[in-house]
Amino acid sequence: VKDTEMAEASAEAPPKEVQVPTAEGKGGGKPRSAGGALTVHDILSDTLTKTSVKYWSGSDGVTFEPDVVERIYDSDLLGSGFSSGRTRLLEISHYLERYLVPHFEASASKAMLMSVAVMVNEKFALDVQDKWKCFQEHPRAAEHVFAGLVGAMGPDGVALQDVERTVLLRFLTNCFRSLEDDVVRPHMLSLVSMRLWTCLPNGCADSLLARSPKLRMLWRAIGRSVATSSVAEPPAKKGRRSKQSSKRTVSAAPAKPDPKHTFMLHLLDDFFRTLGGIDPADKGKATVRQIQYCEWFLVLVAELLAQIPTRRFFQAVLARGYFFVLRCRQSALARSETRGGLFTKLLMNVEQYEGFPVEELRGSALSKEQVTQQHADNIGKLQKLAFRHFQNELKELYLANLGKLTRRDTLREYLEGVSLETLASLCEMLHLRPRPEVWKTEDQASLTDVLVYHFEKKVHQDESVRQLPLYPTERIMWDGDLIALASSNVHNRPVPLPRLSLQFLSLYDYILRSFILFRLEAAYEIREDLEDVVRRVNAVSNSGARGGTSFRGWSRMALGIKNFTIVHVGTPDIGEVVPSVVKAEITVDLADCRGHVRQDWEATKIHDIF
Repeated sequence: VKDTEMAEASAEAPPKEVQVPTAEGKGGGKPRSAGGALTVHDILSDTLTKTSVKYWSGSDGVTFEPDVVERIYDSDLLGSGFSSGRTRLLEISHYLERYLVPHFEASASKAMLMSVAVMVNEKFALDVQDKWKCFQEHPRAAEHVFAGLVGAMGPDGVALQDVERTVLLRFLTNCFRSLEDDVVRPHMLSLVSMRLWTCLPNGCADSLLARSPKLRMLWRAIGRSVATSSVAEPPAKKGRRSKQSSKRTVSAAPAKPDPKHTFMLHLLDDFFRTLGGIDPADKGKATVRQIQYCEWFLVLVAELLAQIPTRRFFQAVLARGYFFVLRCRQSALARSETRGGLFTKLLMNVEQYEGFPVEELRGSALSKEQVTQQHADNIGKLQKLAFRHFQNELKELYLANLGKLTRRDTLREYLEGVSLETLASLCEMLHLRPRPEVWKTEDQASLTDVLVYHFEKKVHQDESVRQLPLYPTERIMWDGDLIALASSNVHNRPVPLPRLSLQFLSLYDYILRSFILFRLEAAYEIREDLEDVVRRVNAVSNSGARGGTSFRGWSRMALGIKNFTIVHVGTPDIGEVVPSVVKAEITVDLADCRGHVRQDWEATKIHDIF
């Protein structure tokens, strides 16, 4: 705080009092402080400080020049790979509030839009208060920023590098995380409206709206507006005009569709194009940036599914329009063990929220019994259609009991020998046949995967929580994706963790998120203790025939295990899959312990944690 106050005070000084050293490298003088933290000397000796004093933070007022924005973006932001050190200097000088937002217009350049996105992302990384205050003071500029975001990332947008697409994607995610702000909410909710359902299979929207007459009327009105906007009115014939045509002075032209209505669909198409072009074996910078883009896109999708206002219509687009999780599972990145670890964890988070037990249109939570009943109704509908239309090919399917059809392997076995025409007709009747523009290739394997994924029984959240170990394991404690390492930059990488915010799907969702975060926090504390002990005991691996590990240091309560034996494993309780009790004997040697350490060891009692 003291450094920031001194930096702001220095920004008010005349330009002649600021001494700037010779620029080193691209983007001018960069911070050279030890440990990476900005100091007052780093701030005062940087070229960005001189630029800020001259144009927006000095005593002479603000002097706006578009070339300054272009130069800062090319050299200090894009040129440095959007380094946090450069963006933090601009944040200290209030670059966003004093220079970018007040002068943002509808005709702003790409550099202007990207600079706004970078600075907003930096505010979220630093977790500052009043992140959108400058947008509230300039609502017209806020409209231009959000319109520019849609235009830049839309089908007719400007050419963007992968790193620039990732920056805009993070900015869009931060916008959806700020729905409580009045200046952000209307622009973001317009991107996830009911018009997204135009990508759903034929008849799917009507089946989803069967219990909501008002929304069904709205959907029909949207269908009529789409039909009239895509077809122009034919010109009137020469001769006598009718009374109805005489009232019109100009023939109706086809209305241009609003890019907001198809913005998210374009993002989904662009995501799958990027995901399909990734080769996990390629270790080039282009592939790394494409992987980062896909990972941040999963963060955006999880954020949209974790809030009722954005989930209401977007969940059906993912589950039935694009079959999002299924197609991501089949990608080469998800199957890669070396490059797809973080992507797979983020995808599991998306899958958890996609099938969360909540009624999307009404926003009400579903009990475990209601979820089971819905799944049984879906299986019954599948069997009725198979019996009515495909008695010969799907005889084993409609004669099987419900328990068999809930298993993935059994359901796939019943569908593997079915012809492509039968599978296509069955998916068409169930409103599960992907549109050609969404799923380019339609074969027997893809349709089988769609049916199996839709009708298999998903693991309930209660069962997933019960399968978690009570105490953290080594795999969890040293997983850099779940528990960030001290040396990693957690702000510039996606984290597959739930987020506590003002929006929750249900009370159970809030409890589940809190439980996961508390569990990982406990694992982090245990790992810190273990790292401290391992550093103190100075463990060394012995080479040669002796082998083993020797400890050349000392820690107060650390002892080597002489012997470990499991003596009893209890049978699982009814309804459980894990042993009811596990007993083991651990032998330690107290011969080398000092008096007070020996007393502490001998004073151990039941329920003590080691």
